[in-house]
Amino acid sequence: MKQKRLLIPLIIFLAIIALGFSEVFSLMRAAPPTVASPVGQVGNLPTPVGQIGNLPTPAPTATAAAPIRFSGESALKHVTTQMGFGPRPSGSEANIKTGDYIKGELTKQGWQAEFQTFIYKDVTIRNVIGKAGVGKGSQKNLKNEIWLAFFDAEDRGDLDGWEWIVGSSYMAKSLTTQPKAMILADMIGDADQQIYYDASSDPLLSKELFTLAAQLGYEKNFIPQLKYSMYDDHTPFLQRGIPSVDLIDFDYPYWHTTQDTADKLSAASLERVGRVIQAYIESR
Repeated sequence: MKQKRLLIPLIIFLAIIALGFSEVFSLMRAAPPTVASPVGQVGNLPTPVGQIGNLPTPAPTATAAAPIRFSGESALKHVTTQMGFGPRPSGSEANIKTGDYIKGELTKQGWQAEFQTFIYKDVTIRNVIGKAGVGKGSQKNLKNEIWLAFFDAEDRGDLDGWEWIVGSSYMAKSLTTQPKAMILADMIGDADQQIYYDASSDPLLSKELFTLAAQLGYEKNFIPQLKYSMYDDHTPFLQRGIPSVDLIDFDYPYWHTTQDTADKLSAASLERVGRVIQAYIESR
């Protein structure tokens, strides 16, 4: 039985669900196109040739926008910010600050962000969901609708009678539409990153993601061999018939200990997973 620490599946309607660690906030921002004006024209009127003060103006050179790439450094900054709030059990002041922070960062980056609130064992639980694409948020030019979900009440199982994966189970049960896929990024920041196939995950989607990882040069970190079978936040989505994958580095000796601190993480590890998910989204 395993559970996680930070969550982030990403859901894309009509085609996906995916995430990064705590940074997908600037993943799909696109620059507006540059339009060159016709040479020698002011508005729609031709400029008289040979007149002083009306010399033809060279057309501006269109500059290709720099490609948007997932940033591991930015992701790690989000992690350390959240760590600074202190222990974050559901319903605590630090947990509320964390949820508010995530929702605020999503909103800043143009996502349509909202809380999914419910009560569990007399505690207010808040999933954070960001939506983009197909008319939602500022990234309306995306080909598919993407949801980023940050699950609350996720890793408290077997404590005080709590179940595991409470937030993700509630979200999966509450869906009114059927996403085409769900990708869970869990415990993927380990500096000594080793992500194996999860035996419980959808095999075809797993193969696609690991193939993309190999194409990006991440073969040493994404190892296409079965090692674990996880009961995790992807499980309730699998139970709904949604192809789902758990990207997880479960060979992490600090899990559920007081030594599980930010110094064990790596921006490069976060970036690898973020870029694989980005490549998957862009390929749809």
